[in-house]
Amino acid sequence: MSKKCKKCKYTSIGGQALIEGIMMKSPEQYSIAVRKPDGGIDVQVFDNNKVKFQKIPILRGMMNFFDALVTGYKCLMKSAEKQMTD
Repeated sequence: MSKKCKKCKYTSIGGQALIEGIMMKSPEQYSIAVRKPDGGIDVQVFDNNKVKFQKIPILRGMMNFFDALVTGYKCLMKSAEKQMTD
């Protein structure tokens, strides 16, 4: 049984691996950092879409799941474009 830390701060930040990069997501924004073929790093920051149905548990879960799939796929495609074009 673990004890809770009284001085710890908990955040709602998650991430996903991309092609030569990473996507980090918080409730307000998400960002991607991708290594370019020349060795530099390209960082982009985006605002999150507001998820509706926050008070209905089943719909909230389905919408959050769908949003995570769409956001993850978009970021993966952006990182692939960076590898092919730059």
